[in-house]
Amino acid sequence: EERDCISPAEALDRFCRDMDSNNSRHDFHQLKAYVARLNESQQQITVQFSQINKGKGVVVPFSRPADTTTDEYALCTVLDVFQGLPPGINASSWVSGRDFAQTGLTGKSQRAEAIFCLSHYLFYGDPERGILPLGYGYESERKWAIEKILSDRHNGCSSDINLGRRDAITQVGRAANWLPKERRGEVVVPFVKRVPISWQRNSANLKSQAMKKIQAAVADFEESGMAFSVRDLQLKTGCSNKTLYKHTNLWKAAQERLQLQQSCCLATVTPEYNAVVGAALQESLPPSAFQEKFVPPGLLAARRIAYEISMRLKREQADKKTTRRVRFGELDNSWRLSLEKITPSSFSHMDTKKLKAILAVYLSSITRSPDDESEAWIRGLITEVRSELDRRLKQLELVLSKPENLDLFGFTLFDDERRG
Repeated sequence: EERDCISPAEALDRFCRDMDSNNSRHDFHQLKAYVARLNESQQQITVQFSQINKGKGVVVPFSRPADTTTDEYALCTVLDVFQGLPPGINASSWVSGRDFAQTGLTGKSQRAEAIFCLSHYLFYGDPERGILPLGYGYESERKWAIEKILSDRHNGCSSDINLGRRDAITQVGRAANWLPKERRGEVVVPFVKRVPISWQRNSANLKSQAMKKIQAAVADFEESGMAFSVRDLQLKTGCSNKTLYKHTNLWKAAQERLQLQQSCCLATVTPEYNAVVGAALQESLPPSAFQEKFVPPGLLAARRIAYEISMRLKREQADKKTTRRVRFGELDNSWRLSLEKITPSSFSHMDTKKLKAILAVYLSSITRSPDDESEAWIRGLITEVRSELDRRLKQLELVLSKPENLDLFGFTLFDDERRG
């Protein structure tokens, strides 16, 4: 446990308890050797990965295609590297871990996959690249190596690592310390579906009760000499059709015998009696192949009248829509024609007074525009007229701003009142 993870009071308490414990000098040297071996393994892993990636430039993050490592390619790669297939190895995971160890993360949502594949890759090692296997007993080294690879080569693709969240590397410890069940001392027991004895007894009791009810109902029907259907049997026993058809041996023979005696044809599958043509009382005949529908003359005439009335209403509504559309079109044409008559081809050739008069006409015509298109058209004309008036006003101000042009209008330079 790290010192930063516990409080000062707890650390001092543990130190005092360790002083009073019976730790021998041999235990101290054993712990010291373990720490030295762990540091040596970490340095060795660092040197190996630095040699593998020596001379490589910066990795540009990109989305790794899903079909880059197929099963056949991965299997061939593993066979080529190990000169055989190590027991329990997953070729696809090993090849993916090899890619992650070399290039790191190349896209989003790859951290969990990278942790699993790197743990598998480091467990078996890589003889081709000089990476020793970190199998059972090297969980701490494998955990440290995975954390080192992710911290150095996440390439900014993991938001959790970028933000420094502790949850980003929590999964590394679980992946590195995972052991199969046989290594944990657990006995692998295959799953066997077992139904509780209480359920079996309850099912047997329900089955026996349903059989007793069916036998009693059939005995009543035989005693009265009345033919029965599945629907009759269902209502008398309270059992479902599914339960009745599981025990057809209890009632099927009696039903057929009673039906032959009375020469009737009742339903045996559907919960209702057969719908037949001309059925009378309890006896019935098989349904005819063709059933004619006879409609009284009065009902047929009423249907035709109702149909004619509905069609008239639809025609009237369609005529109203057509008339309204034509009326709006005529109004639009008359409104636009009256304005086009007074609209010149160019506003620059008209007098200023006429421009002001036609502007007033345009402004009063906006409220009477029949539709949006006509309103946009008249507003465009208003904009043109106002632009022409503004142009003329600016031209007049420019002329009056020059003193040599004042004599053209009958003004003197020293008569301020007349000039104004």
